[in-house]
Amino acid sequence: MISTRALTPVLRLTWIATLLAIMSLGCAGKPKGPLFEALAPPESGSALVYIYRDDVVRGVGSARLKFDGEDLGELKNGEYTALVVYAGRHTVRSALMWFGLFARSWHKMDFEVTSGQTQYIRLSASTQSLAAGPAAATAPGRSDDKADVALLMGSVNTSTGSQQISSLRRARP
Repeated sequence: MISTRALTPVLRLTWIATLLAIMSLGCAGKPKGPLFEALAPPESGSALVYIYRDDVVRGVGSARLKFDGEDLGELKNGEYTALVVYAGRHTVRSALMWFGLFARSWHKMDFEVTSGQTQYIRLSASTQSLAAGPAAATAPGRSDDKADVALLMGSVNTSTGSQQISSLRRARP
C-alpha cells in the first residue's frame, strides 16, 4: 500500500505541470508568417486596410478580430493582416485574449475609408488605467475605471503606419 505522504509531492508536481501546460496553450509564441510586403494600391471603389499589433505585454498573447461582423481569427504580437474592402463605413472589433482563453479587454472602432485609400489601424495592449486611455476601451468587471490590461485601437497616419508595420509578419488564417 502507498502512503499518503508519498503521494503529496507527486500530486503537487502533477498540479504544477498541469497548470503550466494550460498556461502555455494561450502563449502566442513568435509570429511565423512571412515578413511584411505591401499590397498593390486598391482599385477604384476599394480601400486597403492594414490592422497590426506591435506591442508585447507579458501573458497576453493574442487579440481576436472581427471586421464588419466577420471573424478574422487572432492577431498575435508582431503580426498584421491586410484587407481589401469597399469604400465606405466599416467596424472593427477586437478582444484581448488572456492566456488565449478569456477576453480580458475589448474595443470597437467605426471608421470610414475612401476609394483608393490605404488605412492603418494599430492595436496595442496597455497596463495603464483606462482613465488615461480612450473612453471606448473597456475592462470587464471593473467599476473604478482601471484595468490590469486595456486594449487600445486607433487609426494612424500612413507615414507612421507604414514604418511600424515594416518589420511585422503576416498573420496566418
